[in-house]
Amino acid sequence: MHILPEYFGRIKKIKILILFFSILFLILFIFNIQSYFEFKKNIRQLAYANWDEVLSYLNGANQVNICNESECYGAYVEIQSGYVSSLYVVETGEQFMFTPTKINPDGMVSIVISDTINFQFKLESKIIDQAIEDWREINNSYRE
Repeated sequence: MHILPEYFGRIKKIKILILFFSILFLILFIFNIQSYFEFKKNIRQLAYANWDEVLSYLNGANQVNICNESECYGAYVEIQSGYVSSLYVVETGEQFMFTPTKINPDGMVSIVISDTINFQFKLESKIIDQAIEDWREINNSYRE
């Protein structure tokens, strides 16, 4: 009959150990997530400080939704070294060429084509993030 209290005592110790290690794992997991987001924040700040360098990694045609004062349209924009140089509006079939316009670090672009035609759009954050990642990898900036 002495076996049962000893057996339950061992189970209680095991439960306490499992609870201890679970809490420890949770604390380490939360710390790791905070470190990851802090790392990403530092990378973005470093990239913004070197934005003119990062711009050279923004290239290609991208689909965007452009808006003027009254309507929004689907469009394609041509990006060369961080500058938007042409715009093709899908619904109307119009293509606009204009003085290249620099992309802001937040991905916003305002294009003025004439006194009566201007558009604004924001690039998807994944496009900006990819340019930052390419810049970081090539420059060995801020390794993970």
